[in-house]
Amino acid sequence: MDPMEQFQHSVKRHHRWNISIGWLDGIFFALGGSMISHITVLPVFLRMFTESKFTISMVHSLTMVGIFIPQIFSAHYIESMPMKKAMVVFVGALMRLPWLILAVILPLIVPLPSPYPLVIFFSLYLIFTTGWGLVIPPWLDMMGRIILPQKRGIFMGIRFTLGRILAIPGAILTFFIIREFPFPYNFALCFATAFIIFNFSLFFFSLTREIPYPVVKKKIKLVRFLKSLPGVLRRDTNFLYYNISYTLIAFTNLSLSLYSVYAVEHFHLPSSYAGIFTALFLGSQAVTGLLWGAIGDRYGHKISMAISALMSIMAALTALTARSEIFFYASFLFAGGYISATLVSNMNIVLEFCPPEERPLYIGLSNTFAAPVFALSPIIGGLVVDHFSYQTVFMASASLTFIGLLVLVFMVRDPRFSSNSQAHPSAMPGDE
Repeated sequence: MDPMEQFQHSVKRHHRWNISIGWLDGIFFALGGSMISHITVLPVFLRMFTESKFTISMVHSLTMVGIFIPQIFSAHYIESMPMKKAMVVFVGALMRLPWLILAVILPLIVPLPSPYPLVIFFSLYLIFTTGWGLVIPPWLDMMGRIILPQKRGIFMGIRFTLGRILAIPGAILTFFIIREFPFPYNFALCFATAFIIFNFSLFFFSLTREIPYPVVKKKIKLVRFLKSLPGVLRRDTNFLYYNISYTLIAFTNLSLSLYSVYAVEHFHLPSSYAGIFTALFLGSQAVTGLLWGAIGDRYGHKISMAISALMSIMAALTALTARSEIFFYASFLFAGGYISATLVSNMNIVLEFCPPEERPLYIGLSNTFAAPVFALSPIIGGLVVDHFSYQTVFMASASLTFIGLLVLVFMVRDPRFSSNSQAHPSAMPGDE
């Protein structure tokens, strides 16, 4: 049996185990995330320190900076590594520590004069998001190797859906904790609970049975690696057009982190409503995540991405027109559909653009390409609100996302069915 056949045999032998462990990892990571959601909970938390929408939007911006910017460097580091799990476990442990630190010191830093509490929070939060960004390329590369290609969409969809379903109780618990305990102990308790739950996720991930891929790229220097990136986009114009569309659609982040703050202010709601918003947001992700996985496996992930972009537009338009908090809830439902597609179908479609040995490169390149928009658009959105209005931000978000949708629909060929595709699933290792 040659090395490739042995690899395929090992993938199939451990497939059920790795799928089950992947689901458990995803469930607990989503449950922990529901306690510290940067879309709903953290903006309301920051509102306790400042009225500046620019500052509040920083939490979403730092989420995007931390997640997307490090990925290209992580991709370079791991591309010649046959095994990735150890790096994910090590960095994953470090990235969880800020929540424990915040839980302990929060009552101590609240009395400090401005801007010290915000500086301390944002510094620790950036450690968390940077670690998150560093582990995405090795984690996704692992999943691309140990999950059979024709099962990836439904694996991601079920993982995502189970996580969101079981995270809804976490969001409801957040609602009661914030309401029943005085500030800052309510948020400190949320942060401590998130830390504990996040570590259950890491424990289950550590049980993954990693299978080294027999073909490994030769290590090259970082400067040469970075210089080679434009050549990838020139060579693969379909991948370039996809990244342009994905980047334009990412302008939905102009308004994403402002929905909860706008609802609290505009409809005069208590801060505890952040838990209700999170439950709606997660519930939508639970339903649509499974839908995107099923659609993607059968019809291609381009369709899922297009529908989710339309949902993002509807989220902004609903926020523009809602006359009560009940109708405004639909914004969180639509926004949840958009987010779930970026975490299910975007991950999967990128894997289909490239051969297995180039996955870390394509994963890092795709997310880094869009990183400036993901990082800057929340800050721009906050500045626009401070100087103009929420309505201006919501309209700009909908308009730019619509342009991205047009590029996706008319200029991007689904790599699943493209004759020029470099990575049709039937040609990938482990396919049956």
